[in-house]
Amino acid sequence: LNIQDCYNLKELSKSLEKLTSLVILNLENCRSLPSLPNELDNLISLTILDLS
Repeated sequence: LNIQDCYNLKELSKSLEKLTSLVILNLENCRSLPSLPNELDNLISLTILDLS
């Protein structure tokens, strides 16, 4: 899932937890995102998380 360069993104939906087969989550340059929801712990297939 590529959410790259969403400069004004303030929050991720907690419904992301339902994407249990998600392997890559790209949040590169999402500078306004203050934190990640705890529900990301449910992404059991996630192997790449880009927060750069």
